[in-house]
Amino acid sequence: MARSSGLVTANPPWESFERAAVGRARVSAEGSRIHFTIEDGDKRVRRPLDYFIGSGLVGRSYASAIGGFLFQAPVSYYTSQRRWDISPGFEKRDELSLTRAVEPACLRCHSSRLQPIEATANGYKSPAFLEGGVSCERCHGSGEAHIAGQKTAIVNPAKLDALRRDSICAQCHLAGLAEIAKRDAPAYRPGALLTDSSTVFVWSRGGALNANSHFERMAQSKCWQASDRKLWCGTCHQAHSRPTLATRVNYYRTRCLTCHTDTSCSEKRGVRVAAKDNCLQCHMPRTEMQTVRHAAATDHTIPRSSRAAPPLSNVNAVLVPFEGTATDRELGLAYADVALKDNNRQWGMRAFELLRRAYESDAADEKVASQLAQLYDRMGNEPKACEIYAAIVAANPNVIAPSVNLGACLAKRGEIEQSIRLWTEVLKRSPGLESARINLAVALNATGKAETAKQVIEDGLEIDPLSRNLVNVLQ
Repeated sequence: MARSSGLVTANPPWESFERAAVGRARVSAEGSRIHFTIEDGDKRVRRPLDYFIGSGLVGRSYASAIGGFLFQAPVSYYTSQRRWDISPGFEKRDELSLTRAVEPACLRCHSSRLQPIEATANGYKSPAFLEGGVSCERCHGSGEAHIAGQKTAIVNPAKLDALRRDSICAQCHLAGLAEIAKRDAPAYRPGALLTDSSTVFVWSRGGALNANSHFERMAQSKCWQASDRKLWCGTCHQAHSRPTLATRVNYYRTRCLTCHTDTSCSEKRGVRVAAKDNCLQCHMPRTEMQTVRHAAATDHTIPRSSRAAPPLSNVNAVLVPFEGTATDRELGLAYADVALKDNNRQWGMRAFELLRRAYESDAADEKVASQLAQLYDRMGNEPKACEIYAAIVAANPNVIAPSVNLGACLAKRGEIEQSIRLWTEVLKRSPGLESARINLAVALNATGKAETAKQVIEDGLEIDPLSRNLVNVLQ
């Protein structure tokens, strides 16, 4: 965990570059720096990888800093294959986009003492975080508060009750389908209940094996269910160290034997002698992740055989909170997340009914209003969507997505100057937002400001020189 993020400064780099070609891109090292280069006809982009994200156990992703904003690199390193390839989330894209913002939520579990710039999508001070990796405070609480005399500010996870203890691990290792922050709730702190800050939703029938879905997978195991929560992450894992490859099999076998006996598996049950002492081989097999290519993760469902159970289908499944209960607001936001991501009409209608009720109760809830407006827009009720966007922006002029959408509403009504103002402000806070940039350029050009429109596009090409959309507008 302490090595889960940092500045790319190793000399020589830790990664291998024998398999460093990724389509039109190639990754190379020069001293302590790593660059990726993309060539497209007569165009060539060369960009440094400034930050790494990931410990390297599975692999690493990277980010480049451009003008104070962080953008995810389209290339990642995959440890088991010792190769570079497309980053997670880029597989379905036609081109290697260079404008994918690295938002604070993405770094929260990988780094410590973030320095995001308020009211931006991906603006950061330099450096973006003051401590690489997961610091002591992530699990033990505030050192500053402890020094100031709040002796209870420091906690020992192993001495907490089961729900509070598990919340510490679950804050990063419970992925779920959607995590919805509770209305006006404080940020999670060690020693508190995670359910007091947010609700994590999962499918009622299980789901795919994701990169950080360890906790919900463990909860599906018979070992966890039969232990009355005595089994927890710390039963098998040491937070401050990891067994070496040579000691791994025996180390985890001793962990299993804290509950089982050395005769729990026997040759009478068909267990091969060679595998008898390797509990992991049969009961925690490495399984290919469905969301990250070239990567496998230990199956924490602890199956009875080495053939891991296939992920359950979400057909006819419903979203349920992993722990606790959920309000209409939280369930509606969760359904909206999955519906808008997968363009699923059934989930969208479910989200719409829940969010409409939540909005009637609290129209000042910005998150609810924004998602409801998007659903109205997709249902063809543009006037209602525009009405809600206008209310959101009036209450908070710094919002990004509602401002972009309100700009489109105003442009259709002929209020171009107001649209220009909105999109100009949005690009200050999220310069990689290509849709807002194109809208702004078109609007400027329509009002006789061709040179300013051209500059807007050229500024975008500084971030992504290979963007076909921007190039087409410029032409």
